[in-house]
Amino acid sequence: MDKPGPSSRFLDEDNSLEQFLRNRGISEDTIQYFIDQNIDVPAIQIMEESKLQEFIPRYGDRLALRNFCKQYLAPKK
Repeated sequence: MDKPGPSSRFLDEDNSLEQFLRNRGISEDTIQYFIDQNIDVPAIQIMEESKLQEFIPRYGDRLALRNFCKQYLAPKK
């Protein structure tokens, strides 16, 4: 049985990053690029602002995404 490829699921177990991006109105092309390039929460956290801006031009969306990543990686209580 074949394992699902990166394009068949997002890079977190519950697809919350993918859902977050959709809820913010991020284009499907951008979401698919993130999936294809394995850009996950840890990668976003270390991505330079100028590079992230290429994919997500609205400043508020970038701030919200950085906050989402911070909360996602925070220790669960």
